[in-house]
Amino acid sequence: MGPTEWLAVSFLSKLSNGNTTLTVTLPHGQATSFLKKGELLAQDMPSNMSQRVTDGQVLSLSRPASGEFDAHYYLINIAATAATASTAPPASATSQPPTRAQQQQQYQQQHPGFIDLPRNSGSGSAFEDGPPHPGAPPGWLYESHIAEQVLEDMLAEANVTVVRELVGLASAVKAGTMLKSVTSEAGTTLSGDIWIDGSYEGDLGYVGGADFTWGRESESEYNENGAGSQIGTGTELHYAVNPYWNNASGEVIPHVSPILPNPLGTADKRIEVYDFRLCITNSPGNRLPFYEPKGYNASEWEFWRRLWQYGKTPPANLQSAGLGCIGPIPNNYSDCGDGVACIKCDMLGMEHSTDMLNGAWGYPNGTTEERKAIRQAHINYTLGLLWFYATDPAAGDQLHEEMAGLGFCTDEYLNGADGDPPHWPYQLYVREARRMLGDFVWTEHDPPAAIADRTVGLGAYTFDCHWVSLYADGATTKAEGRVNNGHDGKRSGGVGQAPFGIPYDALLPKRAQLTNVLVPVAASMSHLRQNAVRMEPTWMIMAHAAGSAAALAITHGVAVQDVNVEELQTLLVTKQRQMIRPCCPPLQP
Repeated sequence: MGPTEWLAVSFLSKLSNGNTTLTVTLPHGQATSFLKKGELLAQDMPSNMSQRVTDGQVLSLSRPASGEFDAHYYLINIAATAATASTAPPASATSQPPTRAQQQQQYQQQHPGFIDLPRNSGSGSAFEDGPPHPGAPPGWLYESHIAEQVLEDMLAEANVTVVRELVGLASAVKAGTMLKSVTSEAGTTLSGDIWIDGSYEGDLGYVGGADFTWGRESESEYNENGAGSQIGTGTELHYAVNPYWNNASGEVIPHVSPILPNPLGTADKRIEVYDFRLCITNSPGNRLPFYEPKGYNASEWEFWRRLWQYGKTPPANLQSAGLGCIGPIPNNYSDCGDGVACIKCDMLGMEHSTDMLNGAWGYPNGTTEERKAIRQAHINYTLGLLWFYATDPAAGDQLHEEMAGLGFCTDEYLNGADGDPPHWPYQLYVREARRMLGDFVWTEHDPPAAIADRTVGLGAYTFDCHWVSLYADGATTKAEGRVNNGHDGKRSGGVGQAPFGIPYDALLPKRAQLTNVLVPVAASMSHLRQNAVRMEPTWMIMAHAAGSAAALAITHGVAVQDVNVEELQTLLVTKQRQMIRPCCPPLQP
């Protein structure tokens, strides 16, 4: 581990009545760090504060109540310094963490040519008042084929047998609450002692008999602001687009629903938009130009023609058309000519772009064939929309020119499914599908203290639901469903919010239904909470905890509900370096 990487170390001390001491031992030759309190207090540390500590420093600890207690202390590598002890500043309870500017300067000195990404840049940074990004591009922006190879290498290193193309689970065999085996629709049977359902859809838990739901709960179900239908909130998009081919017929134009959403705050089974996260470049030697898809029909895009007034008000560029570039992705191309910067982009569609409004509603509880049809509909939609952007007069000359210089990255997605377009993302971006209903349901609200203390990881994202419905409302077209709330339940201007703990209980089915299955993705949570969790890095953290919990359940021969969470936390923090509690002192402005 390099000196600039983040590190969280939990010191666990068994404390008896009265005072005791804890000697600080900093890892990797580090001289100074910052100590964040756990359950107990260092005597010289003010409440809810952090202090600078040095290697070898002795801290006095106390506990007001009697009895034995496990104390958790977190050393946070804020300064990321490799200085020796002789150059470390003296320890002081009033010492301040380095400013953001100092941290950035240090990183740039150690990594010439890298710069820190700006805050509030739309990058999805979760640490507005926490650690800086470790240079640009950030760690979550990477080439897809590199990520694929890393995952394949990890599987090979762990000697994991991978069974691919296992689509559709038909049945399960149980012994009481223990899932013994599952059989696929193609007849393949798998057996196991402990199971982890890491799917978007929760099919394993579902076929095993766990309770699931999908769609949006009502606002009254869990007293959540932003739950249920969002019609009438004032957040809807109002398009000056007549949604009917002609007012007499009442027939709506493509991609517009004739059915109004339910009243504000009431439940429904509608789902936020899905899309494909395309990888696009302007590199002449590394792109497949956009092309006219089979069966293309320009009239399908009448909504966009009317939106842009048949070419009178076309978008200025692809970004303003609703399809933005997140990038450049690392290892960018270099063949774009003098003065022309190559770009390799992870494309994020919004609103009326590659996010296919109304297209995902039937997916969560659909059959295998219905889900395949929805996936194919998203492929057809996306290819058609790109060709519309590239060629239709309503899109305008500027967008035509930009699209003519772009195409699919030819070094990505080389092993797609039969029938998929070349260099097409393997996975439909399923933002939300089924959600399990366990004995504990994680909602927009902070969990009770006893549940919150059983945290096994951290997330850091707002309750961010994309648009759900595009619908006709009289002579106009509207979109509803967007929610972007902070922890206080109020609308937020960005997607970043302070890190929050992930309770182990959210991964657990009801004890009366399944006792050897963990569900870290389609976990037990409300629609709103799911939208704060639905980032792949967060799901990976939850799955990491599930894997460790499964190992402990096997080792001790217990149900997943009976795993010793303190032992699990110790394993995650001390052996696997997974941060499990919000712990970072705020930086100075």
